[in-house]
Amino acid sequence: NDISFVPILTPLTSAERVQKIGQMMASSFCYCTTVLGVTGARDFLRNYFETEYLEVYNRFKSQTGMPCIVGFGVSSPETVQMIRELLKADGVVVGSAFMKCLQEATSETVGKDVVAFL
Repeated sequence: NDISFVPILTPLTSAERVQKIGQMMASSFCYCTTVLGVTGARDFLRNYFETEYLEVYNRFKSQTGMPCIVGFGVSSPETVQMIRELLKADGVVVGSAFMKCLQEATSETVGKDVVAFL
């Protein structure tokens, strides 16, 4: 069926579990959450990605050997840029902010609103 399992890693995922995921899931990518809890828009400080989360992300990359996509709380172009610049992430998920854009759009503006969001 060509469907891959996408493991989700959190800042509290143990080193042993991360390594095991890397050994078992060679055909996929990892979804790396930036925070614990539920998804949704957040305001991140640059310092968080330069220090605390950089260490977590680098551990995920080195132990899995898989592409790592970052998400949870990412809601602005500025945060996407910080993640790209500081983490060198393989990708960024902007789910909640995108869904909000769709919810607030009207049938007349949805195309223009989506293009503006992207």
